[in-house]
Amino acid sequence: DTIGREKVFTISNCIGRWNWQMRDYTEARKFIEISVVAKPDDNCAAAMQATLIDNFPETVQDADKSLRLYHEEMDKFLERTVNPQTQHLQEQEQQNEGFLPIDPSIYSSLPGVNEDPFVHCVLQMFHHSFYYRADVRSSAAKQFQLVVSLFPDLLYTSPMVTRRNLMNILPPSTPNDNDDGGKERNNIMTSSKSKPCVRRKIRLGIVSGFLSEGSSVTADFQGVIRRLDKNIFDIWFIYLRERVELEPAKFLLDQNEVPSDRVLLITRNVKENVGENAHMWLKETRTRIVKLNLDILFYLDCTMSSHAQRLAMSKLAPVQALSHGHPMTSGIPSQIM
Repeated sequence: DTIGREKVFTISNCIGRWNWQMRDYTEARKFIEISVVAKPDDNCAAAMQATLIDNFPETVQDADKSLRLYHEEMDKFLERTVNPQTQHLQEQEQQNEGFLPIDPSIYSSLPGVNEDPFVHCVLQMFHHSFYYRADVRSSAAKQFQLVVSLFPDLLYTSPMVTRRNLMNILPPSTPNDNDDGGKERNNIMTSSKSKPCVRRKIRLGIVSGFLSEGSSVTADFQGVIRRLDKNIFDIWFIYLRERVELEPAKFLLDQNEVPSDRVLLITRNVKENVGENAHMWLKETRTRIVKLNLDILFYLDCTMSSHAQRLAMSKLAPVQALSHGHPMTSGIPSQIM
């Protein structure tokens, strides 16, 4: 009966999720599959099943089987939903609001979902980087499609970026009998071409979920980013403090080296950002970053932090790039990253 199925779904999903956290892939897959059978229309459980991989396979055969199942389940999931297409990347935020395919009832029935449905439903890509023989570009791209299908509000393009990119989007046209001879478009391009290069510093934003003291990301990058030529770059540091217990790196707190107004500490209010409002923190974060009017937004890492992974789906600067803070591609389309 319906009540019995709901109980099976809740219990099996919780056991499966817990086993995944305990790194028991076999048990995790077994119980998550049971939850999907008990409630096949639940997209959170289906997403959990689709994003599940063996974090530490013991053999090559185990790794190959895990990835084969990953792609099979991922393809099934992507068939069940309408994915945002390229044209949606530049829609305004209010058009992308909502967590449409997620059943709101699971916020109260499944422990952990209400705190952060993204973290609960979508298992992290971190361990894909250990699959050296795999086509991680393909698997990461599928995970991006799944994520934006569940959470379309993660896609956002700042109107400022759209305006700044306009000249690159409109190529010069040639006259023909069906238009004004390309005058309007060519006038736009001519006005742009006739301007000299801007003689100012490059406005650079450096983003990480691990700009913390003692982290591997700080140890890896600080020698480079602290030595960037200040005559060329105007630099802001954006630290996404998903783990609030991690203190910022010491150089970020040294005002002789980094003025306090050049450091953005981003935290998520866990009491307000819950359930269907789990991404309220993103709106404020986007606004703060857009106000910097950056030329380049440079992510040191992406898949190590769920906050960085989600923020990276927003187009907040004309140029956005991801480095090797964790050697794993983001799967985000090149129009954004």
